[in-house]
Amino acid sequence: MISTAFSEHRRGPSADATQLHVQRVLIVDDSRLQRKILSSSVKRWGFEVFEAASAEEALEMCGDMQPDLVLSDWMMPGMNGLDFCNAFRALPGDRYGYFILLTSKSEKNEVAMGLEAGADDFVTKPVDANELRARITAGGRILQMQRELTDKNRLISETLNELQRVYDSLDNDLLEAKKLQQSLIPVRHKAFETGDVSLMLRSSGHVGGDLVGFFPAEDDHQGL
Repeated sequence: MISTAFSEHRRGPSADATQLHVQRVLIVDDSRLQRKILSSSVKRWGFEVFEAASAEEALEMCGDMQPDLVLSDWMMPGMNGLDFCNAFRALPGDRYGYFILLTSKSEKNEVAMGLEAGADDFVTKPVDANELRARITAGGRILQMQRELTDKNRLISETLNELQRVYDSLDNDLLEAKKLQQSLIPVRHKAFETGDVSLMLRSSGHVGGDLVGFFPAEDDHQGL
């Protein structure tokens, strides 16, 4: 049974935060009647609704359309709601989908099973329209925070990539400067009657602040 509150519940504001982050809602239930009752109310609240009669059909639909929020029955023939939730979480894509299980189960261990499968929330049957609307609104807030975090992480990643690009450019410039500085030592080794002199310039970084070399100081002297 679905609560008759559905037929009496009026549509809320269409431009609130929920509508901004929850636009596509996928309803999965093997009961055509329950799908239609849920669908009529969710549409009246301003959402775009898709329906699937089984989890298998829902997964095929998710390949072409990524829902923002899923309302799925727990007990269904074939793949049940838990298995569907697991498969839904394994789908590729970077947009998080909020998953609500519709169930008559209320035992703590069963709720824990749903959470472990990846469900975000539960609505017990018979479904009350006011409760469902509130839980969808809560899901919208979660999606808002998740997508804001995703956007910030993307901005941080792009900034780090740009900084790395600048660093690589500077690194290349410093390597060229190092080559230029090394070229300022045209003679690396010279033999004298009383000994040999070898010169080496090795800076702690790319470029050093000092130069080395030798020059004739007097007839029998060399300056270093």
